[in-house]
Amino acid sequence: MPTNWQNTLQSTGQQAVPGPGDLRQLVLDFLCHNAFSNTARAFVKDSAIHHLDADGDEIMPSSGKDDTLDSSLERKLALGKLRKEIYTNILSGRIDEAIDMLNKHFPAVLSESSEHTAITRTEDALQYIPSTSVDPAHLALNLHIQAFIEAARWIPLPYYPPGMKRRADPQFLSTESTGVRKLSDDDTTKLLQRGQSLYIEAMRLPKKEDREMYSKELTHVSSILAYPGGPESSPSASYMAQKNREALADQIDDAILYKIASSEPHGAAKNGQQIISKLESAVRYTTVVWSVLQVLGVKQPPRNKWPAGITYPLNGDSKSDSTNQTSNTDGTPVVTKKPASENDASQVIPEFDLSAFLDAAP
Repeated sequence: MPTNWQNTLQSTGQQAVPGPGDLRQLVLDFLCHNAFSNTARAFVKDSAIHHLDADGDEIMPSSGKDDTLDSSLERKLALGKLRKEIYTNILSGRIDEAIDMLNKHFPAVLSESSEHTAITRTEDALQYIPSTSVDPAHLALNLHIQAFIEAARWIPLPYYPPGMKRRADPQFLSTESTGVRKLSDDDTTKLLQRGQSLYIEAMRLPKKEDREMYSKELTHVSSILAYPGGPESSPSASYMAQKNREALADQIDDAILYKIASSEPHGAAKNGQQIISKLESAVRYTTVVWSVLQVLGVKQPPRNKWPAGITYPLNGDSKSDSTNQTSNTDGTPVVTKKPASENDASQVIPEFDLSAFLDAAP
C-alpha cells in the first residue's frame, strides 16, 4: 500500500522525498515480516519520537491512536512468533508438530475444503503470487512426505537456530537419540504402510499432471528404504539433506502469508501483513523499472538533473563524457570526440544492480 507521501506525490507529480517516519515504517515492516520480534520492539522504543514539555520532561502519549498502533504491531509480532515456531519445527524435522500448529492457528493453509489455488486479481491492485504452490492438497502432501523422510532417518539431523549453542538439545533434534539407529522390522513395516498412504493421498489429487508428478516423486522417496546401508548412504541421500527442510519451510511460510493476505479484499489483511515486505516489494519494483528502461534504450539524465540525495554509481558513468582526453608531449590536453554511437550507448540506463546500490549507500 502506498504511504501518505507517495499518494501526495502521485497527485502533485513531485519527486519522492520520504521522511524519517516513512523510513522508520519501512524498517519496522521488514522486522515484523521476518519475525524479528525482539529487534522490532527494541527498534520501536529506540526510534520513537519523544515529545518534551517546557520543562524538558517527556510527555507521555495519550491513549487512542498510539494504543491502536501498538495493538496492530503486537498482532503482527504474535503472528510472526507463530510463523517462526512453525518454521523452526520444520527445520528441526518435527513435522507433526508443525502440522498441529498449522491446523490450530492457520487452518486455511491445509484445509481440504479450500479451493485449489484460486488466484484472482483485482483491476486496481496487483497481488504478489508465491513462486511455489499454495494449494492445500500440495502443502499437506509435501509435509507428509517430509514426515516419512524424518521417520526413515538412521542418523539424526540436528538443527540449531541462530544464536543457539551447538549442543545436543532434544528440542532441536529430529530424534532424541544422538547415535545411528537401524530401523527394526516393525519400523520398516510402518514406513511401508505410511508410503502406501502417501501414494493413495497423491492419487486423490484432482489434476492428472499432479498425480503423475507426485507418483514419480514418491517412487524416488520410497527408494531410501531399499538401501541396506541406510538412507543417508543411498543414491537418494539428497532427500535427507537440510536444504529440503529449508525449501519446505519457505513454502509453508509463503503459504501462511498468502492465506493471511488473501483473507481480506485487495490482499490487505486486517493486521496489515503482506506476502512480501515493503522493502522487498520496492527492490522488485525498482529492478523491473530499471530493466525496462535499459531494454528501451532510455538514456541517463545529466547528473545535475538527478534528485537530491541520489548517489547511485550508474554503470558507464566514467564513459558518459562526450570526449576522451590524452596529453601532447608538451603536456597540453588533446581532445578527441567519441563516435556518436559509442557515446549514446554509454548513456543508456543500465540494469539495476542491488549490490552496487548498497555498496554506494552512505
